[in-house]
Amino acid sequence: MEVALDSYLDSLPSPSLYPRLLCCGKTSKFYCPSCLKLLLPPSQPPLPPFTLPFSCTIISSDPSRTSTGVHLKVLSPTTTTLIPSPEPCPPYDPRTTVVLFPSDDEDNPSVDIKEIGGVERVIVFDCKWTKTGGVRGEEFKGYKRVHLSDDSIKYSRYWRWHTFGPSMLCTLEAVYSAAWSLSEEREGLVDMFWIFGMMRKSMGEGKGGKYKRGVVRGGDGRELKPFEIEYKMKMEEERRQEGGERQRRQREDAKQAKLNKKSKKIT
Repeated sequence: MEVALDSYLDSLPSPSLYPRLLCCGKTSKFYCPSCLKLLLPPSQPPLPPFTLPFSCTIISSDPSRTSTGVHLKVLSPTTTTLIPSPEPCPPYDPRTTVVLFPSDDEDNPSVDIKEIGGVERVIVFDCKWTKTGGVRGEEFKGYKRVHLSDDSIKYSRYWRWHTFGPSMLCTLEAVYSAAWSLSEEREGLVDMFWIFGMMRKSMGEGKGGKYKRGVVRGGDGRELKPFEIEYKMKMEEERRQEGGERQRRQREDAKQAKLNKKSKKIT
């Protein structure tokens, strides 16, 4: 699974061959975030057709430019339903529908996705890792919950970083892992990463992880790219240090405010 993914990501052409194109009144690269149309210049061949092996409903709370679930809607529009949160999700057949979300809830614990048969639709929450509370709502209690198998993607190739470790996958990677587990026809599944891979490669050919922090370098002095594990680990450590320093200042401020309050009472 991961060998096929890495091979595919490495084989993609240079993003410089795909200029920004006009759509919906503005120029965009790879796809239009307004109408979700794939944007390919006439000089480049069409992409091979791609269809998910199951229907996928994506509950999205992220802007379209940061949401990898949107990539699925662009590349497999007939099998992907995109529902912006907090719009309600339509009812589905609970016998053939599962929610991809790990859970240790005693009333509805998640099971390995490989242990479930007859899956025709997978519901996925495409949101930040800290905003998954909606999955616990009444709207989704009637569906079985599943988690990814142990042989799913081990670390994320995504360029966004967080403090939950490299094993936390983005929506696209999670759907790919689920499709790999549920489908016997795995050839071509990596095609769902075309937009993802081209955006990722754009960073690889660009100036690296500058952003607001300046250039981020590895132990060997090499400029790191945002999707590299070492880059993410450095950002995670920096975030933890910033959080610790912020909490220290808050404690000191609270202590000083308490002393000031006592001083006023004495005078």
